[in-house]
Amino acid sequence: MHIAILMLGIGDRIPLRAPDGRRVNVGSDEWKEEYGRRVDRVIRALKRSGAAVYWVGLPIVRRPDMDEDVRMLNSVFRERALLNNVKFIDVYDTFADEAGHFTQYGPDLTGKQRLLRAEDGVALTTVGNRKLAYFVEREIKRDLTQAKNERDIPLAGSEAEQRRISPKAQQEEAAKQQSNEQGSGWAAVVERGSKASPNGSSGGALKADNSKIKLKTRGNSGKEEETTIEILRPAIPASVVAIIARQQSPDRPAQLGDTISETLPGGVTVMSSITPALTAGSQAQRRRLAPTQSPFFKVLVKGERLPPKPGRADDFRWPPTEAERAETLGKEAGRG
Repeated sequence: MHIAILMLGIGDRIPLRAPDGRRVNVGSDEWKEEYGRRVDRVIRALKRSGAAVYWVGLPIVRRPDMDEDVRMLNSVFRERALLNNVKFIDVYDTFADEAGHFTQYGPDLTGKQRLLRAEDGVALTTVGNRKLAYFVEREIKRDLTQAKNERDIPLAGSEAEQRRISPKAQQEEAAKQQSNEQGSGWAAVVERGSKASPNGSSGGALKADNSKIKLKTRGNSGKEEETTIEILRPAIPASVVAIIARQQSPDRPAQLGDTISETLPGGVTVMSSITPALTAGSQAQRRRLAPTQSPFFKVLVKGERLPPKPGRADDFRWPPTEAERAETLGKEAGRG
């Protein structure tokens, strides 16, 4: 057994016997302590077998007095699960309405309003059980994914030993070899295609070229200060230059794409490169309008206002030109 899922307690709302033999009533502090000890024994027995324990709480019920006991039991389950280092899955509010009250109907997994609770106001229907299983399965899948990521760590031993044992190391080695082969192929292409680069370096690579500029500013004291700023231009390999330049036949112009950046919640910036396609027929050698220059991008992304065409409904210029006034008078005369 690898995973144990427990959901019980609805039938445990009865007086218990304390260790000294006394009878304790439901909901009292002594009853909670005794019931908590019994929950501990169940959890420890399952954990000794090496199982991952998930304790599912009880959903809301119809009768107010019974629902009060349900909330009390959930508090005991949550506390004992925390102390025994197992996960408690709370489903109490999952089967309540927007105001937090009991309801027999509710959305199923597809969002449709279905009957989720039985006539007694306690049991779940088949649809309700499927909805309950969904929330339990979601928690288990999250933990399985996290456990898998935590186990994916480098192995001890030499690199050769890791490559023989770890599938991930084998994949990285294969990807590294493929990258080296592609790099040598690019170098051969650049060597055959370009004899010299514009800046005089061989093989199409760009050498490092750092420069300094001096800016004159006025400080807080009013005196003129001079600040030196160093501009770093690192070396760029020939393979990178070949990829960026999109080297092609001189008879066919290269298509350089446009980059669109968007900031997502959390500060993550996503950059997309879009290369416009060529038109067919006689316009095959001409580039289409860049995506960042299209009316759609200007209006809906950048929020710009396009200049109106003369006479169009969005043309609010005043006073109108002589040509526009004559055109308007001609249309009115035609209607008359």
